[in-house]
Amino acid sequence: APGHGGEGASPVAVRRPAPPPRQGNNLLANGDFEAGLGGEVGSMGRAGGNNGWTYVFAGASTAYIFPESAYGIHPEWGPPVLHGGREALRTHTDGRGHTLVHQSVPAEAGKKLAASAWVRAESLGGKGFGADPGDSAALVIQELDRAGAVVASHPRREVRAACDYTRLECAFTTSPKTAAVRYVLETVIACRYDEGHVTYDDCVLEEQR
Repeated sequence: APGHGGEGASPVAVRRPAPPPRQGNNLLANGDFEAGLGGEVGSMGRAGGNNGWTYVFAGASTAYIFPESAYGIHPEWGPPVLHGGREALRTHTDGRGHTLVHQSVPAEAGKKLAASAWVRAESLGGKGFGADPGDSAALVIQELDRAGAVVASHPRREVRAACDYTRLECAFTTSPKTAAVRYVLETVIACRYDEGHVTYDDCVLEEQR
């Protein structure tokens, strides 16, 4: 257009957000979810996540990953229940959902490590988690080489029926080729969000002394 266009915007420098904190000897970032979580919705392989965690919506049906505290406004879907602190992670679905929440951390070969998570599976009116034989809430541990290929996959620890907070744990020694450990919370749940859900809290990956 004719005439003077005015001055352009002045550049502004902003600091990159600090990485989520690690608690004590915990190798996971934001393992207790107290640093916060972003709520996301997805399906068909969509990926997202924040504050140390990556979300993968692996099923064809729409699934949800949200902070447990957010459900105070929807007690009819099951009120918030925490294992510790003020936050946890809940996942549920429109039906036939499959989600993975994971992070990978550097690891040395030949190290003794222990992974654990507290999981709670809810069934409202007996129609929720566990009503379908395929339901599963699992802790999955994989060891990766420097190229990111899986060099070891440990037996999944899981619950398959509704339960109060239950500790899943896996102790292992890393292989000679291991450069990182992938920590995965994998949920398969057939019911709708108003019939049941799965909550995870206080996730830990630590070196054994």
